[in-house]
Amino acid sequence: MAKIEVRSGTEGPSHDPYRFTEITVTRTSQVFTGYVTFHSGLGEWTRVSDKVSITDDKLARIVFEHLAGITPEVALRAKHKIKVNRIRRHPCGMNYMDWIDGYPGETMLVCLKCGNVVDSRFDRSAVE
Repeated sequence: MAKIEVRSGTEGPSHDPYRFTEITVTRTSQVFTGYVTFHSGLGEWTRVSDKVSITDDKLARIVFEHLAGITPEVALRAKHKIKVNRIRRHPCGMNYMDWIDGYPGETMLVCLKCGNVVDSRFDRSAVE
């Protein structure tokens, strides 16, 4: 079993911020049990279950692919496909959905017909 989480934001100086993406894959298998995080931004690094951090760009990607079982790009596509399919299968249809702001940095995709939150985004850089 595996779970994919994607987080993004900005890093670097406030006058010239850079975008980053972190992909965390949690796995329970014979090969690896735990989670592995791949960070792509100003640099690339991999963290394995808060125990080991690998900062070499090429080695970080290789370790992530080995432990997660997929490349970072495939993980992003899989997460996006799951999200799109969940939105398309909403019982009220897609005609009633709209993005609404919540707390600072939070944006929610809400069905205006039934009031359910179908998806959400959180921008940490808007809060900091």
